[in-house]
Amino acid sequence: MTPVVDLKLSDSPSGNTRLLAVGDVALPEGPVYGPYRQGFNRYLHPDVAAVCGEKDLSIADLECTLFASDEPISKFGPTLHASHKTLDALKEGRFDAVTLANNHILDFGPDSMFRTRDECEKSGFRTVGIGKNLDDAGRPLILTHGSLRVAVVAMAEEEFSCATATKAGAAPFDVAWAIGRIRDAKREADLVVAVVHCGCMYYPVPSPRTQRCLRGLVDAGAAAVIAHHAHIIEGVEVYRGVPILYGLGNFLFPNPDDAAPPACWHIGMIARLTMSKAGVHRVECFLSKQSEHDAAYGVMPLEGALLETWRGRLLRMNEIASSPVAVAGVWDHFCHSARWLYFSNLFGAAGLVPAKLEFVLKDGVRYLAPHYAGLFLTGMIARFGSSRRRRKAGLTSLINWLRCPTHHEAIVRATELARDGWPLDPSFRNDFCELTSDSRW
Repeated sequence: MTPVVDLKLSDSPSGNTRLLAVGDVALPEGPVYGPYRQGFNRYLHPDVAAVCGEKDLSIADLECTLFASDEPISKFGPTLHASHKTLDALKEGRFDAVTLANNHILDFGPDSMFRTRDECEKSGFRTVGIGKNLDDAGRPLILTHGSLRVAVVAMAEEEFSCATATKAGAAPFDVAWAIGRIRDAKREADLVVAVVHCGCMYYPVPSPRTQRCLRGLVDAGAAAVIAHHAHIIEGVEVYRGVPILYGLGNFLFPNPDDAAPPACWHIGMIARLTMSKAGVHRVECFLSKQSEHDAAYGVMPLEGALLETWRGRLLRMNEIASSPVAVAGVWDHFCHSARWLYFSNLFGAAGLVPAKLEFVLKDGVRYLAPHYAGLFLTGMIARFGSSRRRRKAGLTSLINWLRCPTHHEAIVRATELARDGWPLDPSFRNDFCELTSDSRW
């Protein structure tokens, strides 16, 4: 496999270390997804396995708990648990560690979460990103190669899985708190790598807030920042000489055929960072493709015309990521495209916004596509007269929209744009349409 991005940031001394990272890994089971095929002869194509093996240290994001209790937690979105075959796939890739800070690790409660950590450790994988409380979850993982000590700090954007001072869970991506963890980790290691589970589903450009926050981790002393969560690859930026990888996409996260995921779901990025005590000297990015149907391999090299298409998109993502103006311009078009999702959920949430009813009835069709306007009005009536259980589901959805920083940012910006008559910069329209053509926006 040949890298589609090869950034040489500085001269690399002899005796350096290669850190390899991939995005989300899970072989889900359970009632939401149903049993998976999982009949691969091997999980990784030999060429993918070869790239994964050309490293000194490696990390992956384990996106699910490996155990399920009788009752999942109350949350918005699916609750997932993964087959133990997931660990076999990670062993085939010769991974050293897994990050557990993500939005699914607490889906079946703290006992399942800690059993997952113990099972990973027993299988030879070091873990980072969860704990019995906030302080415990924020402890870094120290990886060593030769004389180099690398501290990995893993965090997840706040949804339903994050730890608090008194609750077990994942380390939250609270920027002020994260800066403190990075500075603490620098006292224990030569370099700090921040791994953040954040972003907006299927959206391939960081939001303005996400970019500011991840740049803030660099300002705090991180030698590299690696993100995942959006199930789509995103751009790479070099900020103050430090690489920020905004999204690695899915590495091995099969989806059943009847779920009809967008094409971007199947594309992943394998990142290899060459580093020394002086920092990161080189960034190489390889593109992989998950099998969409029964096949001999779960993850294969991306090849041919599809490779060229995604290479071109990634290079444009990189250009946009280097410009906060472009990031904001494309984000506005996303907020306009996603307005139906946010407005329908907010205005239909169990009568919490009756003061907005006149606005909705007057301008709903204008702001929402007619189909979604109809769904919204139907949903609003159902919620006003619904059972307690349905009202609870509506409130849980509302909590997610307001608590998750990326959703909150999108809601505020969409509302501002709607108030001002949608003053979108047309020069970024083509970028938005092209980069999201294989997603649901």
